[in-house]
Amino acid sequence: MDNNKQENSTPPEISTEISDEKKKKFVPDKKWLIVLAVVLGVIILVAAVLAVAFRNKKTSSIKVGQQAVSQRKPVRNGAMKLRLPVKSIKAGQIFSIDILMDTKNSDIVVASAFLRYNPESLKLVEANDEDSVLTMAMVKEKKPGELNLVRGIPGDADYTDKDDGYNGSQGILASLKFKALKKGKTELKFEPNKSNMILDDGLGTPMAVEFGNLTMDIQ
Repeated sequence: MDNNKQENSTPPEISTEISDEKKKKFVPDKKWLIVLAVVLGVIILVAAVLAVAFRNKKTSSIKVGQQAVSQRKPVRNGAMKLRLPVKSIKAGQIFSIDILMDTKNSDIVVASAFLRYNPESLKLVEANDEDSVLTMAMVKEKKPGELNLVRGIPGDADYTDKDDGYNGSQGILASLKFKALKKGKTELKFEPNKSNMILDDGLGTPMAVEFGNLTMDIQ
């Protein structure tokens, strides 16, 4: 009997229709759709502009680099040396040394001098570059046994006109004062890989510099 009742009874139908009120909740407002579309369009536009700008910048950099290489002027010779005004030095004495530049009739805009010395024989007392022929201070680093000086001067990207930058044979980069600590021979020398003069050619061309080191015999 109970089985017949279960066979004859039909399960209640489940409505799959969504009420109008619920439909409204799932349908987004047209205004929001427009706003989202506009925002998305702006993002895509900005991304496209940035991509084009990056590509153009990369292309122009390659062209500028190729042009710079094609326009690079021949290497010019120059010289840097150390001048010791006194003839003899005694232990305990404070003496001066000038860093001189010879540009060989070319205009330069930057000069760097990296000097090494024995800190057991010499003590750097002062590195005066305020009276340098190069008017702009760029780097001045001092530590026992080393001195790094870099100075510059405005130019006009023409190293042959002799009116901008520096052009001369006895130009002072800096004047140094050392104290002789003990007797014996010692040397003050340029570090060739870190010392140079840069032509006023607008390309940052380094000169082929000959360096004159200084050997002293402290009495």
